[in-house]
Amino acid sequence: MDNAIHHSINNKQIEIKTAAAAKHITFFVTDHGKGIPEDDKPYIFNRFYCTDKSRTDKSNFGLGLSIADELAKMMNGSVGCEDTDGGGATFFVTLPLK
Repeated sequence: MDNAIHHSINNKQIEIKTAAAAKHITFFVTDHGKGIPEDDKPYIFNRFYCTDKSRTDKSNFGLGLSIADELAKMMNGSVGCEDTDGGGATFFVTLPLK
């Protein structure tokens, strides 16, 4: 949520959705910001990775997505990201239902 708020342009709407299937549930958070550069996508779930190459943005430490990834794995789930139509990013967490 914090990333979606931080990266949304001009306070555009952030969408939160869920989808349930027989064996899992997925939570989606969608923003309509500038999106994630292709070169950064393979690394965004790595600990301490920041897309700000100048390292001037001191408001984050590059831990949030890596923590989300680890927590999802601990619950036998997964996280991911895809481009949002029209710009931005959609992050999702899929967890098994018991």
